[in-house]
Amino acid sequence: MLTTLHAFSQFALTQSNFGYGGESPLAGLSLGRDGCFYGTTLSYGANTNGTIFSLIYPGLAVTELPGNKVLVSWPTNQDGFTLQVTTNLTAATWLTASPTPTTLNDQFVVTNNASGGARFYRLKK
Repeated sequence: MLTTLHAFSQFALTQSNFGYGGESPLAGLSLGRDGCFYGTTLSYGANTNGTIFSLIYPGLAVTELPGNKVLVSWPTNQDGFTLQVTTNLTAATWLTASPTPTTLNDQFVVTNNASGGARFYRLKK
């Protein structure tokens, strides 16, 4: 399943530049040192010279813990995401992971039991 995150169109207004959101994405995305992806558009934007855009998605870390457990974590500066889990990517039925995340330093964290087969995690906004 694919989800459209943004439709680049001359009619897509953005709040950041009070102009057009850019049209005709150019080339691929580049990974910045800050963990964000950056790209460009060929036209529209301010003065119709195109735009530079970023795709911000927090990194999800899964760490093995003693006692057959895993710690799932992601940065707290990227809020508004829900941690989801599934045991089967072929017929993926994503469920909200439990327990509810807590905060440890600058990370949201969830500890899960690792027994009983594979689990796959994702963040959904």
